[in-house]
Amino acid sequence: MRQRPLRFAAVWALAFVLVAGALIGVPVFVPLLSGGQWVVSKAWPTSLLLLTSASLCIASFVAVLAALIDEMNNPRVADVHEAERVTALRVLTSTQLSTPTGHPARRAADKATPPWLVPGADDYRILAWHLASQWPKDGIVTVAAPDPLVSAVVGTNLAASFASDARATLLVDADFLHEPVRHLLDLGQTPGLVAVMENRRRWTESLVPFTIGRGRTLHVLPAGHRDRVPGPSEAAATAGEIGRAARRHDATVVTCSTTQAISWRAGDDVILCVVRGETRLGELERTVATLIDHGARVRGIVLWEGRRPDVRLPNPRRAT
Repeated sequence: MRQRPLRFAAVWALAFVLVAGALIGVPVFVPLLSGGQWVVSKAWPTSLLLLTSASLCIASFVAVLAALIDEMNNPRVADVHEAERVTALRVLTSTQLSTPTGHPARRAADKATPPWLVPGADDYRILAWHLASQWPKDGIVTVAAPDPLVSAVVGTNLAASFASDARATLLVDADFLHEPVRHLLDLGQTPGLVAVMENRRRWTESLVPFTIGRGRTLHVLPAGHRDRVPGPSEAAATAGEIGRAARRHDATVVTCSTTQAISWRAGDDVILCVVRGETRLGELERTVATLIDHGARVRGIVLWEGRRPDVRLPNPRRAT
């Protein structure tokens, strides 16, 4: 949803410049090229307002036509039924960015909780019930999405829903490039999972408790920053550490990108998040097939609607 208006605006601006240059430049360049033999002042409108209005109309038509052609050639996910038809999977829930409640918070924990974190929301409780009906044997659920903010918000709310049901819950952020969970929860800079992976700290020393209200605490293992993705041996060792940490918790939720979930993950159960109006159907179908080919058990899809949280993640290309 962020890229489509920018693309449309770029196509519209390019079309406007080309059309306006052609319409306004005809009375000037045609007589010059023809040696002054063709005078267009009588047959061609010279009003700048009229030519600009015509350029606006033609540019808008060209931009809309380009958007329609692009959508027909490579359509995006429009609704729940379309996502289920393409993937042959069930859309477990449909969610969006929650808005703050109208009444003021009365507890300190409520005031410190981010507005998008809603452990008692029906959409995340339904997702938790689907997973609890057939619980993973290793107790690990991976929430993957192409957008790091989407996977982090869905994964954190899912973990908070488990914690609200009096489950000892661990939330692991495995996105080393963006660290979305740390930025969303406004946690301090910690070595996190990177230190565990590099044998600089035990995972028990890297856990950060986060209160979600009414005395419920969620254990968070931030990712920690790293410029490069782990290699095969490091990924296997990291997955083993997450598996050992999961044995001491009732539920473990790991958030990561879709690409990482395909290459390596701690558990086999995967929840795939797609963005309505942005995720391509062909890309979604290929992602599900690739995950299954790599041994993942895709439990279902979460359909994200609307905008993301207003949190700016670091650009991995500019990270030092």
